[in-house]
Amino acid sequence: ASSPPRSPLKVVAAASSSSPGGKLAVSSPPRTYRSFSSSSTSSRSWPSPTSKTSTKQKALKDDLERRLMDRYERFPLFHGTQEHVIPKIIQQGFNRSFCGKNATLYGRGTYFARDASYSVSKAYSRPSQEGLQYIFACRVLVGEYCRGRNDMVAPDERDAESHLLFDSTVDSLHHPSIFVTYHDAQAYPEYLIVFAEDFSNE
Repeated sequence: ASSPPRSPLKVVAAASSSSPGGKLAVSSPPRTYRSFSSSSTSSRSWPSPTSKTSTKQKALKDDLERRLMDRYERFPLFHGTQEHVIPKIIQQGFNRSFCGKNATLYGRGTYFARDASYSVSKAYSRPSQEGLQYIFACRVLVGEYCRGRNDMVAPDERDAESHLLFDSTVDSLHHPSIFVTYHDAQAYPEYLIVFAEDFSNE
């Protein structure tokens, strides 16, 4: 099967509700210093910033950042839609004001599915007059998530002392297949998939 058509949009950085600027900050490991007398350090050779040790630390830091992004960012997640809504999503992104038209079982946010088979349902991807259906393949910053409940307007608190909320809600904590976001900048519509049912064998 051919690759889905590329969206006319360019990829932009999605802002995260839990980190400034939408980037996950990873701190370098703390350094431990010891004091030496001048006589004990006079002949010591100290590693330069470009040494193998520094290169290894950078590789470990890059690997940690990649694993964090794999955990907090999901691609692809799918979102079924209707033909007349497509230009609005392309121009404005996903707007939570449209939520509740199809389901609010896991919260009143924007819904994304792990499996395309869920989003192709005609309840979410309603056919056009020509019989075409539309789903977006999206890059979604799911962050830290909690179990969703019917009609909840925001995720639960994950830190009662600071009132910090979870970033999204899901249908299952262990094997989530539905993700619900509550900030419009959490999702980017990267591909638009257009398809139709095949009646040739009927």
